[in-house]
Amino acid sequence: QKKDAAAAAAAAAANDDTAAAEDVSMNDADQSADIGLTSLNDADNNEQDKGSKNEDANDWSEALLTKWKQLKSILLGETIIPKSLDFLFGNSRSDLLILKKIKDGISERNSVLNNSLICSNGIMHCGTTIDQFLRDNLEWMGRAQHWCKFTATASVGMIHNKHLAESRTILQKYLPGSGGGPYQEGGALYALGLIHIGDNSDLTCNDIRSYLLKHLKDASNEILQ
Repeated sequence: QKKDAAAAAAAAAANDDTAAAEDVSMNDADQSADIGLTSLNDADNNEQDKGSKNEDANDWSEALLTKWKQLKSILLGETIIPKSLDFLFGNSRSDLLILKKIKDGISERNSVLNNSLICSNGIMHCGTTIDQFLRDNLEWMGRAQHWCKFTATASVGMIHNKHLAESRTILQKYLPGSGGGPYQEGGALYALGLIHIGDNSDLTCNDIRSYLLKHLKDASNEILQ
């Protein structure tokens, strides 16, 4: 009887161990399945988060780029310069008749007074783009010699100050290569600088600056330099 009882106890213990082992295995399997599901869920969440972050980043980049372009345009004057030109043109109160009367009262041989009249015209119409007086008196202006011719040509830049987009078109017939001589061509380069003075746009910093530096290096005449 003792042997039978011991055998029964051993069998019961073995059954308990087997059941416990099975329970442990099932628990491990359940935990593995839970971990797997959690990993899949985390992966999906991460992909969704990355997708939403990328979408947000793209949306923000476009919005930021637009704001940056607007800010750059304001800081470089691209927004205000055209309005300023329109304002100066529309509100100019200069009297061309006064300039004409002064011109008619000056001897053509008096280069100092003629040069002063050209400077007066430039100051009166600075930034207005109103060069009517010069257009009406091209023959008179063409008779200027040496530094008077330089000043007369340079005054075009004063009148068209900040007329950036059309600067080289306006000065095309005076710039180097036009055959007008060193005083006229030098005055045209000076006028080009006057038009773009104080401007930091890409046009001025790249194209115009490179153009001026090229002619500075290529010029052998000290007046052009």
